[in-house]
Formats: sequence, structure tokens, C-alpha cells
Amino acid sequence: MLRPLAAGRPARWQKYDWHAGRPGEWGRIEPADFLVVEGCCVGPPPAAPALPYLIWVDTPAAERRRRPDWGTYQPFFARWSRQENALQTDAGTRGRAGLVVARLRPS
Repeated sequence: MLRPLAAGRPARWQKYDWHAGRPGEWGRIEPADFLVVEGCCVGPPPAAPALPYLIWVDTPAAERRRRPDWGTYQPFFARWSRQENALQTDAGTRGRAGLVVARLRPS
């Protein structure tokens, strides 16, 4: 998705239907002057050429559990957290970030 956007072209991605446990509908996004892309797979080196700036947000696990979709996410939290931590540690994502936000607090 990042390569076409970085080249000024629309991008497509396939959403995942967590309730059905399978790939869902396709989404489309148009290029823009400014785009925030978030998620655990955004920071590793393969994405770096398409990212002009990388921000690492370091949020405590207790705060991450406050997400509005926690009921859906909770059964996967422990496994996904281990996978995400391994991915980001191996990729050195935090160390490559131009900005590290040490903690987010609810307002």
C-alpha cells in the first residue's frame, strides 16, 4: 500500500474481518499531501523508503487495553503483543524513529 501512495498513485488493501476470521472487503485510499499510517507493520525496513518520517509511540500495556474494541482484540492480545515486540525489536524500529513519544495519557 505504501509504494503506490509514495509514487502519487491510489492504493488498495484488503481489510481483515476479525469476527469472521478471514480476509474481508477491499479498501482504497487516494494519495494526499499528508497521511498518517499506523500499525505494527509500518516501521520495519521494507516500509522505510515510503516513509518520510517515523514516529514511535511507546504506550504501556494497561493503556493499550483501553482501546474501544478491546472485547474483540483481547483474545489475541498476548500472542499479538509477543509477535509485534519481536518484529519491532528485530527491525530496530524504535531506534530508527525520528521522534519517540514516551507515553500517551488519556485526556
